[in-house]
Amino acid sequence: MALVARSPADYCYNASMTRIELELPDELLETARARAADAGFTTVEAYASALFQEELRPADEDLERLLLERINDPRPSIEDSPEFWDEIQKQVRGQTEAAQRRQE
Repeated sequence: MALVARSPADYCYNASMTRIELELPDELLETARARAADAGFTTVEAYASALFQEELRPADEDLERLLLERINDPRPSIEDSPEFWDEIQKQVRGQTEAAQRRQE
């Protein structure tokens, strides 16, 4: 899992949080340290907290993030038109037929 679009500062200690302890094999701990450093975190603990927060974040936040990314995307918009859906169906049919021919 990669952490994106959030700053390490977003994952700070809060006094109302519950503390947990994890036991990790040395090799996994070294991997976690390297990934934490690569992601800009100063500690494995902050990195692990960020992973938990990212993984357990409500799905509507994911949707909101995706919508904002698309709004800010410089590529042209896709118009939801009958022609668009006809083209999608044509592509799917072509892929399905090609897959069926490969199975024969």
